[in-house]
Amino acid sequence: MGVDGLLFVSLNALLVAVLLVAGVTKTVVPQPVRRAVEELFDGSANTVSTTAVRVFGVAEVLIGLGLLIPAARAATGFAVVGLGVLFALAGAAGRWRRSALPCGCLGGGPYPLGARNVLVGAAFVALGVLDVVAVPSGPAPEARAPAITAAATVLLCLWLHRRLAWRLLRPSTRPDPT
Repeated sequence: MGVDGLLFVSLNALLVAVLLVAGVTKTVVPQPVRRAVEELFDGSANTVSTTAVRVFGVAEVLIGLGLLIPAARAATGFAVVGLGVLFALAGAAGRWRRSALPCGCLGGGPYPLGARNVLVGAAFVALGVLDVVAVPSGPAPEARAPAITAAATVLLCLWLHRRLAWRLLRPSTRPDPT
């Protein structure tokens, strides 16, 4: 299956950005994910440790970085499919159990496990399959992948934290103390 090189790299860059933001967030602030997963198991305390969430976050980051290596892309695609299935199952379980706790799964936000996770999981499965079976047609702009990924990561962070970013960018209404 032939795919336009720039489109292929751009889709992977977006996927890497999502994995980096989600993984780093889970590594730095694992409590929301831990509580959301525990809620799926009837609120059983200590079902999931913060260490397990952090390890999962590191795995997401490593899988994301693996997508930037052309020789590892197909193998990493299988890991992306696995993550997608896991996210979709967690989202379906959250929807079925009427999860109410924000999970912070995709880099923060007030959303509980549910339909959003199912959709993201389906997108991960589709992109992972594309990484496994697709061969870029023509010269793939591999040299641009890190730059596109960096731009996608910054834009994703700005979008996820747009209220905070807007407050920081807006001029202050406080009087000057001098």
